[in-house]
Amino acid sequence: MEIIVYSLICMYGILTMIAGMVQWKEKGLSIRSLLFVVVSLGMIASVFITDMRLSLIVICFICIHVLALWEGLQTKSKVSYSHHIFRFMFHVMIVIGVIL
Repeated sequence: MEIIVYSLICMYGILTMIAGMVQWKEKGLSIRSLLFVVVSLGMIASVFITDMRLSLIVICFICIHVLALWEGLQTKSKVSYSHHIFRFMFHVMIVIGVIL
């Protein structure tokens, strides 16, 4: 189970980082794209930092939620509730997996 949870965290971090880098390339440097890359690096690093793992993951997930809301409001001028509910449920499952 540990391997699956940490693999999901790494894949999620890598995919988020790629999305931030693509956005950075297409739209130029913006604070949002830079923060997506930094937070995704924090997610990946949390797998290897054992003593602060849970705290770091929770902080990264909160930051991802805030950044995703910010991105949605800036690009579409609205919030996609179903997307954020799904993201929240995924984050809760990952946090439970880290705790167990």
